[in-house]
Amino acid sequence: MPIRGPEVFEARRRRAAGTIAAVMAVWLLAVPFLAVAAFFTGFTLPRAAPIAAGRQAEAGRLILALAVVLVLLPGAATVIGARYRRPIIAGLCGLITVVGLAAALLLVPAGMADLGWKATPARIPAPPTPSRCIERSGGDTRCPGG
Repeated sequence: MPIRGPEVFEARRRRAAGTIAAVMAVWLLAVPFLAVAAFFTGFTLPRAAPIAAGRQAEAGRLILALAVVLVLLPGAATVIGARYRRPIIAGLCGLITVVGLAAALLLVPAGMADLGWKATPARIPAPPTPSRCIERSGGDTRCPGG
């Protein structure tokens, strides 16, 4: 006869703690690895030759991957912690998710720029030039021919 009731939930709760620990361990390894890899892929010294477009695109992909990992893994740990009634772990992982989201919002434009996905600014039309003479108050008319 299979086990039912609170024992099943408690066993799942213990497994959830292990899953959260594994997810956060992967996060702790992936974030520094991706950050260092992105830095050294796209790093050039001042007055050095510019980096090749392929290396710049690779750095952009690494930066975007870093942004995703910063949010996705602690977010998953937050959901697992909340689902299996681990409020302290869920709160801590939620805080890490919010900080990761703030960092990701700063990283995404840089990654998109490295990939060449720059947003083109809206073109502001030039002010219209007058086609006839306009008299101004307080002075004499200086219109050509008048």
